[in-house]
Amino acid sequence: MSELTASPISIYIDPALTYPPAVAKAVRTYEAAHLTWITEYAALHAAGDAVPKAAAEDARALSAAVAAGKDDPGGREVKAARAVVVANERTAQAREKASTQTDVLKAAIAAAGPELVPIILAHIRALADDYEAALEDARRKTTGAAIALQDGANGMRMVTATLRDRYGLSVSSFSAVAQPTWPLQPCATIMSRLESIERTIAERTTTTRA
Repeated sequence: MSELTASPISIYIDPALTYPPAVAKAVRTYEAAHLTWITEYAALHAAGDAVPKAAAEDARALSAAVAAGKDDPGGREVKAARAVVVANERTAQAREKASTQTDVLKAAIAAAGPELVPIILAHIRALADDYEAALEDARRKTTGAAIALQDGANGMRMVTATLRDRYGLSVSSFSAVAQPTWPLQPCATIMSRLESIERTIAERTTTTRA
């Protein structure tokens, strides 16, 4: 099987999270294994591209050798083709190792589930806060820029007479500057779900302890 059409099993990981030690170690090993596969996969592509080039070099060398009455100096294409076979095997083994590390990481994540839940919930809440802050900042800047533009456009009144009398231009007032519609409580649904999850966890934890 050509490794050009194959890829290792992968799993979603968020690089922004601070994982529990066991998961963090598994993530590092997983990323290293997948990086090795990426490197080998690129090398396989390069090896494949080298074959037709080697064949062309063989053809040129053969033509020159025959013209000079010498023996065929070929063999580049054969070596290049063999290099593809080797690169394909290296890529296959790298893919298998990467897939194995995916399984290891899945197991580590499953084992650390209770530790990961509050980490992920807090991370989502922080991102939602960041989004709302960014949205408010954008609203403030956009509103301010719109007001400045409108004020600047109103300044046309100062030269209306000049435009009319000197250039024959009749300039009407500019229309109001259009502004975007800003969402109200954009993260309400996410926050509600987070609160529901946290409330359920707290209730079931209390019940379990009782």
